Amino acid sequence: MAIAYVRAKPIWLTDTGGVTQQFAYAGRTIMMDPRPEIAAFDYSALREDLAQVEVLLPPDTPAVYLDPAALAYALDAKEIQKVRTPLSQRKRLPQIVMSAVIALPPAFEVTRDEALIIARRIVQSPCGSHRVPIHLAIHSASVNRHAHAHIALRPMAPDGSLGLKISDFLARFRSHYADIDPVEGTCWPDISWEIQETFFAERAIDLVVSPSAPAPGYHFDGDIPDQVTAQWIKDQRLARRHVNIRMIKTSPTQSIEKIARGRSAIRVAELHRLCARFIDNEEDRHAQVDCMLADQNIVSMSDGIRAGVPGFVTTRRVARIIDKACKLIDRGERAMIAVSGADHDAVVAQLVELYVTNDQEREPPLILGRMLSDCARTAEALANCNPLVGMLDMILGDPSERPRGRWGHVNLKVGRDIIVPRVEAVDDQRLARLILAADRTGSKLLFGHDQSCESGIVRSFLAALIADRQKAQPIVGRDHEGSQTIERLLRAGLLRHAIEAMADLKLLHFGARPDFSLNAAPSFAVVDESRIEEVGNTIRTARARAGLLEEIETLTRPRGEIQLSPGEWVVTTGRRGLLATMDAHQLAQIVNIDPATNRIDVLRHGNVIRLNLEDDPAIRPAAAIAIRAAWDAPPDANLVIELADPRHVWAGLLLAADRIEHARVHIDPSIAETPNELIDAARRSLPAAWISHRAMQQNNIPMAVKHMLDDFDPFPERQATEPEQPLPPPVGFNEAVRHRITKDRQTQLAYRLLHEHVSPQNTNRQENVQRAFELCSSELTQQVVLELAEQDEAPDFDGVDLPLELVELEPRHWGPWELYKFELDLKLMTIRAAGWGLLPAIIPIYSPPYAAQDIDPPTEI
Repeated sequence: MAIAYVRAKPIWLTDTGGVTQQFAYAGRTIMMDPRPEIAAFDYSALREDLAQVEVLLPPDTPAVYLDPAALAYALDAKEIQKVRTPLSQRKRLPQIVMSAVIALPPAFEVTRDEALIIARRIVQSPCGSHRVPIHLAIHSASVNRHAHAHIALRPMAPDGSLGLKISDFLARFRSHYADIDPVEGTCWPDISWEIQETFFAERAIDLVVSPSAPAPGYHFDGDIPDQVTAQWIKDQRLARRHVNIRMIKTSPTQSIEKIARGRSAIRVAELHRLCARFIDNEEDRHAQVDCMLADQNIVSMSDGIRAGVPGFVTTRRVARIIDKACKLIDRGERAMIAVSGADHDAVVAQLVELYVTNDQEREPPLILGRMLSDCARTAEALANCNPLVGMLDMILGDPSERPRGRWGHVNLKVGRDIIVPRVEAVDDQRLARLILAADRTGSKLLFGHDQSCESGIVRSFLAALIADRQKAQPIVGRDHEGSQTIERLLRAGLLRHAIEAMADLKLLHFGARPDFSLNAAPSFAVVDESRIEEVGNTIRTARARAGLLEEIETLTRPRGEIQLSPGEWVVTTGRRGLLATMDAHQLAQIVNIDPATNRIDVLRHGNVIRLNLEDDPAIRPAAAIAIRAAWDAPPDANLVIELADPRHVWAGLLLAADRIEHARVHIDPSIAETPNELIDAARRSLPAAWISHRAMQQNNIPMAVKHMLDDFDPFPERQATEPEQPLPPPVGFNEAVRHRITKDRQTQLAYRLLHEHVSPQNTNRQENVQRAFELCSSELTQQVVLELAEQDEAPDFDGVDLPLELVELEPRHWGPWELYKFELDLKLMTIRAAGWGLLPAIIPIYSPPYAAQDIDPPTEI
């Protein structure tokens, strides 16, 4: 599953190595340090898991630095030149790059090319306009797919020279006596979460990033020193697991607000992901989500396509403040003004011009931001007005934060203007509370919205809604510049500006059915997945009648016949039967068909690839494709985009903006019939959409949930402090594996018996492990046995470059066949004739009664 994990730390120049060693390790190659006395770094033996390595350079820089070895040599050599005091005598070693290890979605969720796009966006996001080179490598390990990024701390000039280190880059520091304390840093997990969620919405992929736990834990960075520490960490993690389970079951309101992290609402799919991490049985998992939705303090909303099925949830408290703030936004034209620009410099210039045009005497303005660095540029530009600078939490935060604001006179006063120069960085809940507080004091609000941050899609929807109210600037034409402008507006959440511009350019067609003749080549119809087969057959039939297709050949494959024509395009629907150079959701053109050998040759990116249909490759004709595959179409391809799914309106518009010279958008009447209706439909399709844009759902309580509510204990603190599960839960595997373990009483009993026989407390565990290995038919069963036995032969995860805790969050993806064999092994364990011999003669003394888990206890061997 997709998770938002990033570990960032600086890389220092030491006597034993520098950034060259890091580049060699990440790139799985051999590199030489600039210092001849240091031996070469050779990590080529680890090359099996290397998926991609590249260097991202600023514009107009020498191409020689596209070689990682050349860039590493230049970075190390520049830092060595600056060294005056020997490194062994320095208190603080020189920093060369910022290294970041980024968890990426697994291969069964996104393709390799899509993972590369996500990694690029994550590492480039905090760099802004700084001209810094970046080294990026992706490892497709068996446990976790992840990326290694190394961001240089020195800018690179067009001639390739490295300048002075950038101050306040990635972290902002302040001096404190003899030491230096970091004040503000880059929130890498938030960046990773937002970019992944935005990418899923952009490609119309029905995935969510696994949310943080209501009571999150801490990652242990580094090697565990001894067994005592390892056991302590294990106990702490198990205790934190019970805390999260207790919060999920007893406080839905608190759990939802915790994982929302300031958003106005969350998706129901996020609740399912949360429960999947802590509740093993699938039926109990769904029942718990239904129980949370049935809570009287929870408000559920529809996703626009499935009537009566909630797609989004929030709490009544959050819904109330968001609704009040939105009403003030609708009528607060004078007390609430917003400006928007392509970058932060343009925003600051507009704010200064807007503020100084009024010559009335007034209180010094109050400049607020999520962080103090958000206010620095605006405060410097308005220095003559003696502004007060503070953070939003000094006014709206916890009681412990507010005294800092009172000491600095950071408060709301009648007649004092409030300037928020980076409103796109403020979450919906904070912004709504600020709007309500300013309305009570009669303060005027000035908002600055930076479009380059591309927020407003999965968070900060209110900020984009306020900025979208301003007067739009005209867009010249359907050229590259116009395409970039409309795409930037769409990514920033300024949907009214973007859709009005697309309507002016005659890009949108309402009412009329789309013309799928597609005579020009290459051409593709982009439709909803449910209509791909129907529309594709219609297009191919029309092309065949018009003589646009060559002779159609009928080829056989294990899953049935397929009809293809030379020159036709095909799309891959999965990874089955493909070579390593191809992946799912990719387009390729047929250049040759050989019916005698049942093979076809396809052309992709200038390379001819031969596919053997006997291997049953996952391909089909690409006359009609989905939005996800359309992003892989050639730049000059003509796209006819049909918007018929309410969830993917924004995704379809963004695809059209990216291909504005070759795209045509047809809007189904069920979506919209006018541009204004399309604006509302596009806003509803955003994951962060304003709560009043969605239809409210009645909390219909299912019968199973009613029984759960009847058994609910309103005083959980009176319960015993002992954990509910006497055995360690199977947390080392994904929910599919854990569901098989907790599927029924027989599999639960097998797991208990297996633990009793192979756990370290059993003196005969070595013999039992060996016997289990001889009898089990599944590799997955062997992994479970090793996990329970805690042996040295258990999988070694030291090479995945991620904390051990993430092994359970992103484990190996076991297929249906392995899961079936694993369940079969579990059931055979409890059958005497199967020969496992696990049934104990008596119930162990340390085990609680089996009746507590609804399992029949064994009585004899």
